Amino acid sequence: MNICFYTDFTLSGMTGGIGRATTVLTNFFRQHYGWRVYSIYAFEAKDDCIRTPNDGAIRLRLHDRLGFRRLNENYRRAAQFIHDNQIQIVIIQTSLDVVAKLQNVLAQQGIDDVKVISVLHYSPGTDEFPIITQGFWKNLCRGKLSVKDLAKSLIAPLYNWWEHHATVKAYRYAYHSGDAVVLLSQSYIPEYLKFASLSESSKLYAIPNCVPFEYTMTQEEIDQKQQSALVVGRMVDFPKRISLILRMWKEIEAQRQDWTLEIVGDGPDLEAFKQQAQSLGLQRCTFFGRQDPIDFYRRASLFFMASEFEGFPMTLVEAQQMGCIPIAFDSFGSLGEVISDGANGRTVDNGDTTSYIHTVLELMDDRASRRHLMLGAIRDCQAFSQAAICTQWKSLLEQIIA
Repeated sequence: MNICFYTDFTLSGMTGGIGRATTVLTNFFRQHYGWRVYSIYAFEAKDDCIRTPNDGAIRLRLHDRLGFRRLNENYRRAAQFIHDNQIQIVIIQTSLDVVAKLQNVLAQQGIDDVKVISVLHYSPGTDEFPIITQGFWKNLCRGKLSVKDLAKSLIAPLYNWWEHHATVKAYRYAYHSGDAVVLLSQSYIPEYLKFASLSESSKLYAIPNCVPFEYTMTQEEIDQKQQSALVVGRMVDFPKRISLILRMWKEIEAQRQDWTLEIVGDGPDLEAFKQQAQSLGLQRCTFFGRQDPIDFYRRASLFFMASEFEGFPMTLVEAQQMGCIPIAFDSFGSLGEVISDGANGRTVDNGDTTSYIHTVLELMDDRASRRHLMLGAIRDCQAFSQAAICTQWKSLLEQIIA
């Protein structure tokens, strides 16, 4: 079977959760099934990112939900690439708007034997990115409103309506024009139907992400865990709420001076987070930038997540696989499929920072509870093993081809 992934960045396990998920599938398909896997990607990853081996790649941006760009030539070249490499299935790992446009170009060129599957890596409806005008009136009264902020406030109503309309349209077209839409949790199927105003779900499937590491922490290594908490992710405050973690850590480190916080990841808000940590006077908080996180998981005892929403966060199962106890706000539907509170991690009501801090302090003081949760995490994350999840993908792809 010949497969092509369309991704935001050059295929790499160092470009975020989608990159790691796609890398795992690519490697498993090639090594275990003997399939040929190709890549169409929109942007080059940074030079320090290790590229994932594949059978051919081409750089073309295809996604443009709002229709601002002229991409007809890109789609024509993509169709030619698909035809030349005898690709049977295209899996869209980024914006859902690509599906209908690609199907149209393939049909125009007489390429009618290609199946197109889209994957939604968000909880349905949370991949809208409206203009936020919070603080507009406060800044206006203070005389601190910039020309840029004024312009944003004026266009926000129209832009946000357009963004929502285009997103709903992309969901509907991905369903009707594509051969399947893969969601990351069974709980997202009714959410997708509601958001897209669909009445039937025969093309919707649920396949979660899988653990990316082939290495699993042993019980002996668990006993050598350090008094360290960890954050891994893209350094953006929306939706990751890293600033909230820093504020909570200020209270935690004041009471537990023998613990440290390590933050791994890169992104546009990284420097702002460093400045916030400095202004808060944090003494045991270190930013490491973009790194392979496995050694950080290996030594950390606790994993912090404060996201407003997620699709199916790979960092949670990564942490579990390495015996690093995840603590997360209950803010997205798939969380219950990963964390069973008190068995393999801890969950806290969304936004309840007092309970979050209390939960962290309790675990820091109770080594026996930490060990119990670490062993439970390692045990339960096997439900998301590469073999288990890739077998689900294999069954779906063979069903679509048949």
